[in-house]
Amino acid sequence: MRVNRSLRNLVPGNKAAWYMLTMVIAFAITVVGTRLYLDITGYPQLGNETFHFAHALWGGLLQAVSAILMLVYLNEWVFSLSAALAGIGIGLFIDEIGKFITQSNDYFFPLAAPIIYVAFILCVFAYLYIRRHETDDTRATLYGVLEDLEMLLDDNLDSKTHRSLINRLERVNEEAERPDLQHFSGALLTYLQSEQVNVKPPRNTYWTRLGEQLARLENRFLPKAVTHKLLILAFAVLGAISLIKIGVLFSIVVDQRSLDNPFIANLLEDNPLIKGIYSFNWYVVLLTIESAIGILYAIAVVSFITNRDRVGLQISSAGLILSLTIGNTLSFYFNQFSVVLDSLLLSAVLILVMRYRQRFDQIRLKPPVAFQPLMPKRD
Repeated sequence: MRVNRSLRNLVPGNKAAWYMLTMVIAFAITVVGTRLYLDITGYPQLGNETFHFAHALWGGLLQAVSAILMLVYLNEWVFSLSAALAGIGIGLFIDEIGKFITQSNDYFFPLAAPIIYVAFILCVFAYLYIRRHETDDTRATLYGVLEDLEMLLDDNLDSKTHRSLINRLERVNEEAERPDLQHFSGALLTYLQSEQVNVKPPRNTYWTRLGEQLARLENRFLPKAVTHKLLILAFAVLGAISLIKIGVLFSIVVDQRSLDNPFIANLLEDNPLIKGIYSFNWYVVLLTIESAIGILYAIAVVSFITNRDRVGLQISSAGLILSLTIGNTLSFYFNQFSVVLDSLLLSAVLILVMRYRQRFDQIRLKPPVAFQPLMPKRD
């Protein structure tokens, strides 16, 4: 008997993006929190002369608990809990990556921080891909319908989800090529449109209230003129910092005697991870990348000042993404976890750029986008 290969295609869940976001946030908070806690407490160890219970073990335990919960239970809140536990488990596990890749079990091995950062960035990219991924496949649509029908079983089906279910079933009923799916969707549609369904008013959740409050604050304190000036200021500061690095790079490349300059000498000698010609060359590569990013920031500032916002948004976004990915990956090697604050500030500027694009991009025909909770989208 032949099996239709299309039936084996993976189908993402309606709340997949929310679960991924929960995992990513838990991952980041766990790594930063663990490093901060260990640094403050002097790196205590749980165990005795024979045993040492590393936190990687607790991370593996939490990941196992997360997997078991998802295999056994179907409740939506269980998946949210499992996503959080998985993120914490991954954070605790990967925080000790330095011990796993060195013969000496060196927790502070310089390459550990870049590996952790790259793992985090890959998780963020996975979240963004899942959040933007859409499919018009009728089979996948019905999967989503069945997932949302859990609300009917729990007697908390709100009017917004009810309308979304009806719209999706109507579309499946019109577009489905399989008669069995047409009959199935038609039967569900008939039932959902009947008076037997208990539909409740839209839920005023914490996330909904938070989104509405943020939208009000944004409209009040960040109108277009203010946001435009903030972008110019932010990229002017980032560009000025890069100018210093461009000067250092130029001095090193043009004249090796500049290494005797007190400022440059202190900059290099104060970094214990610049130990020889190999690490020094990589540091020059880092300066080169950051210098190029600084030039992009400068061009973005000029574009914003001359009211060529679309060009400024594109160039500044490219510079921020390059800095958060390639630049910060190298920076984590030389500066270890002190780059976390820089990453947070760059992320905040990137969010500001994205919000400006969504709210004030005049070329787009869509109305300005208000803050929305980062929950999965429904039709």
